Amino acid sequence: MPFLITDGCILCDACVRACPNHGIRRGEAIYVIDRDSCTECVGFFNKPQCARVCPMDCCVLDPRLDLTEEALFERAMALHAGSDTQPTLTAETSHFRKAAGRRRAAAGPAAPQPEGVVPPSLPTTRRSVSWVGEIVRQWLGGRSQES
Repeated sequence: MPFLITDGCILCDACVRACPNHGIRRGEAIYVIDRDSCTECVGFFNKPQCARVCPMDCCVLDPRLDLTEEALFERAMALHAGSDTQPTLTAETSHFRKAAGRRRAAAGPAAPQPEGVVPPSLPTTRRSVSWVGEIVRQWLGGRSQES
């Protein structure tokens, strides 16, 4: 399941720098992960880096798309074809293989979504700080207009 960013994003930019696929860009109000570029960091890290570095826990698995380790690794190979940095598939570079072979439980079939329909925003795990993100977003918006 590639990741997506919830509306609790405070535009801190941490996920952009952490993504080995350069698949995160600034959207209108929050950062957006290109679902065709997300490999869950398979081939590079044993933990998805956007989720690891996000201070607001806004990077979550997109329940609309479930991909296997093999599919994610093939995507990483295609994205980095001709690059100096090539993905490798080991326990250190795939969260599917961590903890002595323990694998992520397979998800059931995802509910069909009409094309172009985005499900309602997923809640962040740190609900109590979502108001802080809005204040920071407003403050940053005001600062960028002053500059």
